Amino acid sequence: MERGISWEDRIKGAYASLRPSEQKVASFFLAHAGELESLTIGELASAAGVSEPTVIRCVRGLGYRGYRAFKGALRGWEAGEESAFDHLGGFSLRPDGEPSVEGRGHPAGGLGGRAEVCVP
Repeated sequence: MERGISWEDRIKGAYASLRPSEQKVASFFLAHAGELESLTIGELASAAGVSEPTVIRCVRGLGYRGYRAFKGALRGWEAGEESAFDHLGGFSLRPDGEPSVEGRGHPAGGLGGRAEVCVP
């Protein structure tokens, strides 16, 4: 994905190479730019009159990894920023099985140096 190209310019540049159903999605993007950030993929597909897989194919045809990456572009994020979110909230999962929390003071994250496993 090239950096510095707006999502609108990507649509305009790739429009002719998209399938007719994907062009329908791309046209919806341009016509409803102000609403896109708040729409789920299902809502967008329904509003555009296409299936969710068609939305995915469209955004991939525009050079994005998926709908989340496209929505990131709407927010002005650079490529890859959407995956920079720390889903573990600072916890580090180490291969040796010992829990740790980076920058939280206690190396075992309040577990007293051991992890407990619950077995049913």
